Amino acid sequence: MNSIKRFFKKYWLFIILALIAGTLLSLYVVNKLDEDEIREDLSLVSPPKIKGFPLNTNLNYSGLQKEKIEIKEENVYEIDNYLFSDQEAISIAQKFNFKTIPEVYQDQENNNIFYEWSEGNKYLSINLSMAEVEYQRDDLELISQEKGILSNLSQAEEIARKFLGDFQLLPPENINLVLDFKKYLQINEVYFNEVKSPQEASLLQLNFRYQIKEKRLSGASISLYLTKNNEIFRLIYNPSFKEIKDIGLYPLKTKEEVIKELEMVDFLHYIDKENYYVTSDEIKNLSAVNLNKIKLTYLRTAQKENYLIPLFLISGQGLLKNGEKVEVGLYLPAIKDEYLLTP
Repeated sequence: MNSIKRFFKKYWLFIILALIAGTLLSLYVVNKLDEDEIREDLSLVSPPKIKGFPLNTNLNYSGLQKEKIEIKEENVYEIDNYLFSDQEAISIAQKFNFKTIPEVYQDQENNNIFYEWSEGNKYLSINLSMAEVEYQRDDLELISQEKGILSNLSQAEEIARKFLGDFQLLPPENINLVLDFKKYLQINEVYFNEVKSPQEASLLQLNFRYQIKEKRLSGASISLYLTKNNEIFRLIYNPSFKEIKDIGLYPLKTKEEVIKELEMVDFLHYIDKENYYVTSDEIKNLSAVNLNKIKLTYLRTAQKENYLIPLFLISGQGLLKNGEKVEVGLYLPAIKDEYLLTP
């Protein structure tokens, strides 16, 4: 017994350190096993197909060194391939006071079916295959002669949300509909001028976006134009799904992995000129690109299996050859590559 006491007295520090190391090692093994078990349950998901436009200049992403990626994992959602039925499309048309039978068209390339109405000074197109709606009146002169001023922003937003609710075009409960931006528009013959004051304007444009847990869902938006009489002049609706289901938490790439991926990127996805997106050959006219912001967003995949997956939106400033400064951006899948299906 005394020998044991002498041994412990002589080597107590090493014994305690060994016990601590063993405890930490066992915790790591348990956590690692749990982590691997969770990850084995995650199915592979397909990345979205986003058309990239080639660059004629190099990306400068040194400004991203200061940015942080705090989120380590994020949800992936499965969505239904929502379609409008004949009855739903006709119900929407009736609420817009269309009384005639629609013309039916089929887009051969994408196999989409359209119902279209044109009566008097109004037009309606509904894509049944993608649950998209476009409505517009064609009486600008009459609207420009309306008396009074537009409703204030809070009233206009309430009117817009009520309208979407009446037409059953609001998003599912677990998706938030957020006002993205507004524009006061003055009618000038056949087009609009943006003005600062509601007193000068004949139309108020409200653009809404979808959000999942405060993260933007790119590619899903609602644009709605109100007249001074609080009537709908124009509606563009294209979320194209009604229900989402959480299928699990997926580990995300680190900032180092994102930057390594950027070393091989020679494209962009958009140029933004004051909320006007240009996804065309104009990207080739960029003489410089400086990326300095990164944030998490969501985008729908374009596969048969429909998912909403997290992406990193990497954005910054671009300089066109004519000297004009623009906002530029590109998307990279945020989920670690081992959980993504290869093309």
